[in-house]
Amino acid sequence: MEGEPFDAVVWRCVAQLPRQQARVVALFYVEDRSVEQIAALLDCSTGTIKTHLERVYAKLGVGDRTAAALMAIERGLINLR
Repeated sequence: MEGEPFDAVVWRCVAQLPRQQARVVALFYVEDRSVEQIAALLDCSTGTIKTHLERVYAKLGVGDRTAAALMAIERGLINLR
């Protein structure tokens, strides 16, 4: 993954995710829903949602949502201006 654009890494990882993890990623990042909202929508526990997100972070090589956001900023995917 080193040297590869972050967005390419993200999409490659998402494409390899099980369907439920991909749904969680889409709801969390694209629709900006909370862990609680996603859990209610998918009829599962917040712990399950957090586990899905932790596995995604591991595939991206980051520890949490903040690290994922910082990586995106550093790679120019998010412009704060």
